[in-house]
Amino acid sequence: MKKHPFLILMTAALMTVTGVVPVMADTLVENSENTELTEASDQEELTDPEGHTADDTDPEEVKDPSEDEGENPEEGDDGSGEDVYVPYDEGHEEEVREEPRTLVTVIEEVVEIVGDENGKEEDESSEDTPDEDGKESDGKGDKEKKKGPPRFAPPLPVPSLTGDWREDFVEVARSQIGYREASDGSSYFGNRIGITYSAWCTAFITWCAKSAGIPQSSIPHVLTSRKYVEIYAPKDRFFYVKGGVDAADTVMMREGGYEGIKTIKPTSIKPGDLLLFDTDGNGNDGPDHVAIFISYDKEARGLVNLSGNSNNSVNITTKDLSTLFGVCRPVFDKKAYKPDDAAFDMIRNTSEGIKIRWDECEGASGYEVYARKIGEDAPDEYVQVTDAAGVYSENTWTFTGLENGERLSFYVRPYAIVSDEYPTVRVYGRRTPKKSYIYLEVCELNIQKDEETCGVSLEWEANDDCSGYQIQCSTDRDFSDHKSITVMPGMADHKKLTGLDEGEEYYVRIRPFIRRKDKTYYGAWKRYETDTFVQDT
Repeated sequence: MKKHPFLILMTAALMTVTGVVPVMADTLVENSENTELTEASDQEELTDPEGHTADDTDPEEVKDPSEDEGENPEEGDDGSGEDVYVPYDEGHEEEVREEPRTLVTVIEEVVEIVGDENGKEEDESSEDTPDEDGKESDGKGDKEKKKGPPRFAPPLPVPSLTGDWREDFVEVARSQIGYREASDGSSYFGNRIGITYSAWCTAFITWCAKSAGIPQSSIPHVLTSRKYVEIYAPKDRFFYVKGGVDAADTVMMREGGYEGIKTIKPTSIKPGDLLLFDTDGNGNDGPDHVAIFISYDKEARGLVNLSGNSNNSVNITTKDLSTLFGVCRPVFDKKAYKPDDAAFDMIRNTSEGIKIRWDECEGASGYEVYARKIGEDAPDEYVQVTDAAGVYSENTWTFTGLENGERLSFYVRPYAIVSDEYPTVRVYGRRTPKKSYIYLEVCELNIQKDEETCGVSLEWEANDDCSGYQIQCSTDRDFSDHKSITVMPGMADHKKLTGLDEGEEYYVRIRPFIRRKDKTYYGAWKRYETDTFVQDT
């Protein structure tokens, strides 16, 4: 007859309390001296080499009786619930007594052991079992959390991305077919968003979108299927489907005030659209499972779909059209995020280099600036001068480190970052036309009064790469009213200004220029303003 483990443990408990040592009949031997030796050995004191007995207590391990259970852990306590020991106080030695074990105490311990054993058997028997009636849940109720660290496996390898969001979304999901949650109910996808042991169909959609480089503005990260309705419906991207659940008449849709939602045919659903199912038959509380649409079986009125947490795994199934609550259509067209085209507003030389400015583009998150030098030994490729990993949001740029007479070609390309979570996923607007400009150094001007001619003498260091110089003189600081003089190379490095009015304060500035075919490139103005220009009365 098979003995129940509970009875065996109860018998052992009774004998432990009463002190009776059990002896089975088939273990008795004829020599009675064995029994005497056993009794004698039970009475011996156990000692260590230093002579301490088993009753001696290490003073470093005496628990402070003043510490009560349930208090907040102090310094030195890791919060694990283990006893906290303090150094032994020589002036306060107390006898450490062990409380006697009663029959009730032992029985409680035995019952606890038996309960743990039964719990283990239940855990093992529930491995990989689907929800009640085979229905899938989207996280409205947590699965039973198991003890110990989660045992989920990592995701399967994903394919290379093509840049087509719709295609990449579906193919990333396909790459995970066959993935199963662990026997403890944990999954990698749920663990990513803090629901390790919960139903993970929405978590799987979130992971697929992120792995495909799709921003949250297109496929939001949510915990429940009904949340998709709340997000997509106001954007007119949630649809009822003919032949599906009469979702418009459900409590969720009526109380939510959802009106004007279009109804589409099942043949109008596109691969990558999100299918929201009512698997429990109670549409009033909204959908309870989300899947990715693959195709429609018109004859069987079945929706071929791919989802996570479908029988605790990722797989393709066919669900009846009558269980479909609605369809969400993410924005897979990157053009929807495209910023306005870029156009230059200003190109000129400064004392630091060539400065460019462009119109700010509506919808742009930043700009990429490209340039290349023009010359016999210059490379043909344009190089991005802005930080490729960062976001440059200004609408000006100065090319520095240029040599006098050096020619540069450049253009600007605007882009939009559709989500801060994916700064490298950029949608580009049309770039500016390619422009070129020549850098010319600033002229350093030396000015001296000429008393005889009632004027001033201007001298500067000649620029061998320029075609000439432009000089302006004015009594206005902003040169709104000025006289211009052009000095050609024959008069390379000096000029006299005469006929200045007595008592007037004059301002003067100079810049070099260079002509290439039918275009003139100007250097930066060098402006001077001192009382040197105030003529004596």
